[in-house]
Amino acid sequence: MGNRATPGKGKIVTPSDTVGNDNAEGTLYIGVGGDLNVILQDDTTAILFKNVAAGDFPRRVKQVLAASTTATDIIVDK
Repeated sequence: MGNRATPGKGKIVTPSDTVGNDNAEGTLYIGVGGDLNVILQDDTTAILFKNVAAGDFPRRVKQVLAASTTATDIIVDK
């Protein structure tokens, strides 16, 4: 396993379509790959990323949506 930077305050993300999950703001680590439906930071429109691999997700997000998200064990690093 490679060295990783010391993380900030990591929190588990629970995807939600109805409740704003402010705890998802930041960069994500995907534990189990799959589809990831997110609203990117500074945006208001959802984008569905298909077949995201496990590991670091290279974009900052403000919300992870439950609809169409199949990736699991998502952690945000603030």
